[in-house]
Amino acid sequence: MSRAPKKISLAVILLILIIWSVAFLFFAEHEPSIPLSNAPLLFDASRAYRLMSEFVTQNPSRVLGSLESRQSTGYLRDYLQELGYEIEYSHFEARIARKKQVGRNVLAFKKGKSEEILAVIAHFDSARTTVQGAMKNGAAVGVLLELARIFALSPTQKSLLLVFSDGGEWGSLGAQEIADRYPARPRIVAVLSLDYVASGDL
Repeated sequence: MSRAPKKISLAVILLILIIWSVAFLFFAEHEPSIPLSNAPLLFDASRAYRLMSEFVTQNPSRVLGSLESRQSTGYLRDYLQELGYEIEYSHFEARIARKKQVGRNVLAFKKGKSEEILAVIAHFDSARTTVQGAMKNGAAVGVLLELARIFALSPTQKSLLLVFSDGGEWGSLGAQEIADRYPARPRIVAVLSLDYVASGDL
């Protein structure tokens, strides 16, 4: 395994530990500590790396409001639908460089045994001055897609919301849209944001 997949693997292990820690703080007082999923940890760093590479190569300029940004959301939708997630788009308006633009978030939902929701978010857009944007934030997209595959393998205790947000390079506009207007927001008990997960290697 090359250094990049090893780095991603270590980062993901740390992220999963953070998820469990946050979940414990929220749930320990009113119910026993239970895992999000009963499936064994099957994270494949090489697969995450390949997904990242494919995503940024096919969509190298994912600037908010651009045609290529829209096309990249189709890639995400198709991959997640094949895994069985419920997919929806969340749109928002933004004014970038004095021009009105429309951003699009991709939301993948999996109902768990509980109505409470654990959310994981990674922005997929890239800056105007960036080509491919593998480190920021394609690597996080690859990690989240691989996590989606793992969580799709078996029923989960908590409901799961995976958010691929737009406008991360413009003040996290897509994430703010979810925080302000997602209908089931009161049910979200913990959120983990993935960003720069492979800093120094990509």
